[in-house]
Amino acid sequence: MKRDNPGSLWQQSRNFRRLGYIVFCLALLLLSSRFFTSGQQAPVSSTSPPAQYQAAAGNLAPAAVSPASVPLAAATISEQPLELPPNAKGLGTAETGNVPPHLPTLQNIVASADLGELAQYPPLQDPWGDTLNPGGGVPDRGYDTYYLDANEPDRPYLRRNHPFPAIWHNQSSYLNIPSENFAVYWIGRLEVPQTARYQFGVVQRGQGQARVSIDRRVIKKSDDAGIPDIELRRGSHIVEIEFLNNEAAQIGFYLTTRPTMPLYTAQNLADALKALNLPADTVVYAAITEYVDINSRSELHISADQRPYILFLPVGPRNWDIRTDNNPPQAVILYHKPSTIQIDGKEPPLLQWDQGIPYAALARLHDGTPDCYCTATSGTFKCNRGGFDDLGTFAAQVRTWTGYPLAGISFGRSHYHTTVPEIAVTRTNIEKSRRLSEQQMAEMREACRSTGSKGQRDVNTLMKGSKS
Repeated sequence: MKRDNPGSLWQQSRNFRRLGYIVFCLALLLLSSRFFTSGQQAPVSSTSPPAQYQAAAGNLAPAAVSPASVPLAAATISEQPLELPPNAKGLGTAETGNVPPHLPTLQNIVASADLGELAQYPPLQDPWGDTLNPGGGVPDRGYDTYYLDANEPDRPYLRRNHPFPAIWHNQSSYLNIPSENFAVYWIGRLEVPQTARYQFGVVQRGQGQARVSIDRRVIKKSDDAGIPDIELRRGSHIVEIEFLNNEAAQIGFYLTTRPTMPLYTAQNLADALKALNLPADTVVYAAITEYVDINSRSELHISADQRPYILFLPVGPRNWDIRTDNNPPQAVILYHKPSTIQIDGKEPPLLQWDQGIPYAALARLHDGTPDCYCTATSGTFKCNRGGFDDLGTFAAQVRTWTGYPLAGISFGRSHYHTTVPEIAVTRTNIEKSRRLSEQQMAEMREACRSTGSKGQRDVNTLMKGSKS
């Protein structure tokens, strides 16, 4: 029997020919895809973190890359960036300095700025920004923040955008950079709607050094204690801060900027509030916070109480972030030390007050701890009566200062964000706090009496009683 050859099968079978065409097309597609992928590999960054960070960075979760967090090296960190205000943008990168052509750059803004009084200040020499941000990128809102190791200052470890030029950290390192080598560069834009005098608040820890400049004019050098009020002309101005921490175990710096405001005292604060013609049923909420986040920010969430209220913030310095739930305060009383206010909704009148209250003093109101002490050598028991260890006395003081009743207080003892108020100031709560305080005072007095009954100790004879 004669067998068909391949040629005759091709000629005689239509289905066979169709199968051949399909196989040929699939092979062609496969070859094409391999050719294009081999010629277009994904780009790989050639930048790597400093050698001392590579081992430590490998075990940490990667930070999210977004307009708010732009890594400048292949390093990773464990902390996520702060949430930015709406439409905040971090523009450009330190490697390339790329800035979209339609956006103003540092160089454009400085060149066109009306210096006015700033012209009296010395020019900024050897600015960090020329190295870290050669393209002159300026964020639309907030501050682009460059984190550096002073041993390799031209190789920034990370760039982020934050609402404030601030950092507050009680550890010996941050982002795996030892605190003694830690450095930061901030750049932001200050919009001045009309020519006015501006005030500046600076908080700086320990041995840190800082230069603060506006439009490349130095308004604070490393050895200056503060910044005087300065008239700023209408328009856009560039604010740059260069900070070198120079201290082990902790990191701390921040700057506040706002139009110059009157400073009220305990004698005239009530008159200033009265002039605002607030509703008759207005009350006062006082808020203090023990904790702040890395940017010295305290977040306050106002409760659903719909009464008109004054927000009293007697501690500082802080960057206050106030979430009002559509019930903004009628006014805010702010301790005048460097502090800022961010508030959703309508911006209320802001009154600067000259009398700060230490957090430790007000914290006694939380658990009724009396402000008392015992002198061990004599067994003398004494109490300070400053009004900060009794809720009723403090409420009476607030009414004297403001002209309005204190309705609630918050302490923020467990986290940097807290609800306002945490404790309602009522007759029941005042009496409860006093009973607790009296009980603790009795225990402290008894402990002190017991200590005093042992007699006065003397350094020269302390060991005699221990000999058998």
